[in-house]
Amino acid sequence: MKNNLYPLKFYPVYKDYPWGGSRIPETYHRDVPPGIYAESWEIADRDDGMGVVSNGPLAGQTLREVLQAAPTEILGSGSKGSKFPLLVKLIDSKQKLSVQVHPNDRTAAEFGGSPIVWMHLHT
Repeated sequence: MKNNLYPLKFYPVYKDYPWGGSRIPETYHRDVPPGIYAESWEIADRDDGMGVVSNGPLAGQTLREVLQAAPTEILGSGSKGSKFPLLVKLIDSKQKLSVQVHPNDRTAAEFGGSPIVWMHLHT
């Protein structure tokens, strides 16, 4: 698959938690039905939300399928595991949220859960 890789685009995976708003579709000019869009998972390799390629010859394949076919080309030669290690998402909260605690890498490996790194972008 090495020669078949190109800049991949993915269909977003939307989550409609009650605290969500409508700014994601408005801000990013997305053609979606009216509703609550609390989160938009832009790149996801999770059982509860899987990214699907939206462009080119690999369109329709999941991120996990593409990764399984070309792990070194996507993650590099030092990668471990069979899942894409990042979840890239946009969040739109129309109300204040509770404090959320996520484990670091070591604690997640020992007790479970997903470690998290936050990057805040304001529009």
